[in-house]
Amino acid sequence: MQNTNQHLLDFVYFAIYNIRMLVAFADIEGFDWDWANVEKNLTKHGVRRQEVEEVFQDLDKCFYDDLKHSTQAETRSAVTGKSHSGRLLTIFFTVRRNKIRAISARDSSRKERQLYEEAFNSTKI
Repeated sequence: MQNTNQHLLDFVYFAIYNIRMLVAFADIEGFDWDWANVEKNLTKHGVRRQEVEEVFQDLDKCFYDDLKHSTQAETRSAVTGKSHSGRLLTIFFTVRRNKIRAISARDSSRKERQLYEEAFNSTKI
């Protein structure tokens, strides 16, 4: 029973966090590209800049905190979603002056895929 309750609490937190992020994104004015990161994402992970933008357009995208890389000076987040071609990607980013600054973009890990699929399936009736 406790495992079920914890799962429910995790889902509620996840849903509230995603709603909060969607509200925060109402003021976003676009992207602020670091061209070194764009090149790194393409060379190392095969992810094009356009695909990064497409993930943020995915209606089923899932946001979560990147506590490992956040500092007091800069909060970092991650989003997992699909590009228009259906590729499931995870993007690590920060927001600076109302613009998304993508730091890293790569194919989603097994755990990120599982979280995305669980969130996606739990929102479908």
